[in-house]
Amino acid sequence: MELYEGIQTSKVVFAGLDKAGKSSIILALQKELSQLDALKPTRMAERKIFNFLGKKIASWDLGGQERYRASYLEDPLKYFEETKVFIYVVDVQDKQRYNESTTYFADIIKIMQKHEISPETYLFIHKFDPDYKTQLQKEDEDHINDLATKFKENNPSNSKLIIYQTSIYKPFSITTAFTKIVNKIHPSEKDS
Repeated sequence: MELYEGIQTSKVVFAGLDKAGKSSIILALQKELSQLDALKPTRMAERKIFNFLGKKIASWDLGGQERYRASYLEDPLKYFEETKVFIYVVDVQDKQRYNESTTYFADIIKIMQKHEISPETYLFIHKFDPDYKTQLQKEDEDHINDLATKFKENNPSNSKLIIYQTSIYKPFSITTAFTKIVNKIHPSEKDS
């Protein structure tokens, strides 16, 4: 837990390439989808505190443009220290950038390991939108399975990589995944 402006919070870092959908996921979690049209590319790291299931969440939205990615890896303690949950977001519809995305993911995991930062790690295969899902053909389904396998192979940590398929057009896919995450890091008293 970190203190942010005197408030005890759980730090959740969202990373991925530019245009993966990190900021839109955060808006869905904050129940502010009406702001989607006004979204602009995230510059460096944007931090916000919001409530989710009665818990204070300190979200760190790391802009995915190439010029910012290098700075996160050069000064990892500034961005990743005290991270409770690490959520990597990949755009399932951007097949041309799968290799770039898995490489960036592996670089982040390696740098966190080097600094003994070991958060719960999740992969959101995002933009798994209803119209995309209906257009999927068998080869595409195999491609998505291959993508998940690539991320698992590029997760050199000992922790299990948990994968969710999410879509802004199905906000419950995001809130359901995040509910499971929050319940894991903040088990209820009856589960203790």
